[in-house]
Amino acid sequence: MTIGRSRPAPPGPHAVPAGIRTLSELSAGLERLRSTAGVSYRELRRRVVKVRQQRAAPPVAYETVYRCLQPGRQRLDVDLVDDIATALTGDQAGGAAWRRAYEAVVDQLSDDRIVEVTADLAPARLTFVGRDQELTQLSTVDEGPTVHLIDGMPGAGKTWLTGQAARQAVDTGQPDFVAFVDLRGYDAVRAPADPSAVLGELLRLLSVPVAQFAGLGTPERSELFRARLTGRRAVLVLDDAASDEQVLPLLPGTPASTVFVTSRVHLRCTPGRRLTIGVLPAKDSVEVLRRLIGRDDGAPDVLDRLAEAAAHLPLALALVGSRARERPDWTLSDQVDRLIESARVLRIEKGVEFALDLSYQALQPPVQAMLRALSLHPSRRIDPGAAAALADLPPDQSTAYLDALLAANLLGNSSGNRVELHDLVRIYATARALDEDPALQRSEAAYRLATYYTATAAHAVELWKPGTTRLWKPAGQLSVSATGVTMAPLTTPEQALAWLDAERGTMVALALGNQRCASGPTALTLAEVLNQYFRIRGHYREAELMYARGARQAAGARRGRMMMRLAGIRGSLGLYEQAVADAREAERLGRAASDPHLQAGALANLGMIARSEHRWQDAHRAYTKALRFVDGTEDRYLRALVRLGLGELSRRQGKPGEAITWFQQAHDLAVSIEHNEQQAISIRIGIAEALADLGRDEEALEQASEVLAESRAYGLVFSEIDALAQIARLTSRSGAPDQALPLHLTALHLARTSQHHVETIAAIETDLAETRVRLASSEQPTSASGAGGRRSPRWDS
Repeated sequence: MTIGRSRPAPPGPHAVPAGIRTLSELSAGLERLRSTAGVSYRELRRRVVKVRQQRAAPPVAYETVYRCLQPGRQRLDVDLVDDIATALTGDQAGGAAWRRAYEAVVDQLSDDRIVEVTADLAPARLTFVGRDQELTQLSTVDEGPTVHLIDGMPGAGKTWLTGQAARQAVDTGQPDFVAFVDLRGYDAVRAPADPSAVLGELLRLLSVPVAQFAGLGTPERSELFRARLTGRRAVLVLDDAASDEQVLPLLPGTPASTVFVTSRVHLRCTPGRRLTIGVLPAKDSVEVLRRLIGRDDGAPDVLDRLAEAAAHLPLALALVGSRARERPDWTLSDQVDRLIESARVLRIEKGVEFALDLSYQALQPPVQAMLRALSLHPSRRIDPGAAAALADLPPDQSTAYLDALLAANLLGNSSGNRVELHDLVRIYATARALDEDPALQRSEAAYRLATYYTATAAHAVELWKPGTTRLWKPAGQLSVSATGVTMAPLTTPEQALAWLDAERGTMVALALGNQRCASGPTALTLAEVLNQYFRIRGHYREAELMYARGARQAAGARRGRMMMRLAGIRGSLGLYEQAVADAREAERLGRAASDPHLQAGALANLGMIARSEHRWQDAHRAYTKALRFVDGTEDRYLRALVRLGLGELSRRQGKPGEAITWFQQAHDLAVSIEHNEQQAISIRIGIAEALADLGRDEEALEQASEVLAESRAYGLVFSEIDALAQIARLTSRSGAPDQALPLHLTALHLARTSQHHVETIAAIETDLAETRVRLASSEQPTSASGAGGRRSPRWDS
């Protein structure tokens, strides 16, 4: 996609045909739309020109419009797709729908939506020197929102300076919200970050439930982001921006916010205080070298000559200083001569590549090989275990080589015991790898990296939530291999979850890059391994990308399982039309493979989608058909899941007695399965709600209280929220709204911070409003019966 192009509003009546998965299918769909409308190609071109004139876009040739509608297309212009659809449907909503269809296809082929946003800043550098005037300028705070735009050449130290200024802003302002965003504007490997995806991660940091923004375009997400920062003090760093279009949606616009933006280019359309930085002043360059080297060899001018040879660029100074410190047997005059000589033969700008080359040549060959291997990693921040896998080394030896690269300033320290590879160093290391390492060696390193991530992810998920990956066992379930790699040393659930959260972006980037691992295609393997993690943590967007790519890599029943999970995720995102198409494809593949597990799972998802859309008869048909499949198998998990769906359907239809019968059957199956606490507890919430519908409030309260205690014991946050909401509802309606109020508030806070489904949050907000009315009006107690509480649909995954 083109960064900065705003996504339009949701579509109107001109819906895109379901199931479009390739650009060729998209073109065919547009051609059918033209044919149905009875519009000739020449008339269509005339309308498209008119549409483009309205947004001051240049006209388009007849041949261009004609080719866009022909089959077999491998590339399309998204703006032209939008314009053609708008011209044919007669409104912008029609164009918006087809633009989203294009993006849904292209999203499977790119990783611009996988972004890195952290809630902490990089550690301070002890060698930071000078820039006093710049720091003073960056400490200026305006009456309204403050935006500092810092640009400059590569290696000039923009990120270092901004980091120093941002830390000072945090120390003096004590903000409520701090975030660092790597926009990857000039990343050597990955595409610039999509602003819509960045906004999604910022909203997560602000504890906004995924369901509240999953279906929103960039303008709507930007508006929500600004609304959530209202009244808060914020410090935001947007590092390595590509363009104004990438930055503008990310600006908070709130009076108490301070934003630092770095870029290699001058951002002409972004409002703010501008600062262009160049090389360091000579005296500051010398001081950087003095701190790094600690000597001048008795020649006061030698540091001046060395700083001049390094072009006074902070990156080059750090590299040269580290080399001189590590080679005390060389005089500083020798270092100067070597630096000047290197500048004559190297290809890129003075002060950077020759400094990099000098530092590289000073390394031992195994350390050089480590640096070349790190250039294959898709992220700027690199996990120590991933480094060891890339270099094919034991962890202790890999750590020693990483330390050598840190000492040489070819790597930087990052949070979470990770190292950071500067983009210029990556470019240099990539070039060296292409020159020095055979293609087969690079492929083997990428294979080990993918294997490391799939194996460690499988271990982490099992450590975090034991047994969840083995609950449903359809034929051909994946066995993850760790052959040839050493997994990350995770020993506690907390460590496992922290690792999964930190490496999520890298794993999705790996999957989108089409690597293979010891267990098969990486996207397919990781999608199966991370299924429970994505679902529980609410990372629906990443899950959708990975499942879509995994489905393309798979065949037969395995593809069917990916389509089934994709249907579940899209159902959670409210993309019901696409979810139905995915589930039907999964059912077809299950039928072709004679796999009753897969057919039942797909039908269960169809039932859940129909239930969410209040299509009761369709839901009942799908569940009943699923029941016929699962009851002929030994799959107790899926048999329980279908009965849970039937129970919730009965309850939503006002049949609580029938619902309890289904729930009880489901519970009996669930408790017979080891490590299945989550499903069993979820079913008991349904029982509690049905009891309340029958007016059996005491039994319902007892059931919900037991579920609350067990949910907390097992760390099941969603079940804890459901139980709290039920207890609060019963307490309020039984005549104690003052006691219910803190329970409502706790449930609402947990639901928002844990990214619970939007239906759950809406139900809690409704109950909270009713309780506040009771408190204000001293309303008499009422029965707790009725289907007031609605929980999120339970998607089979």
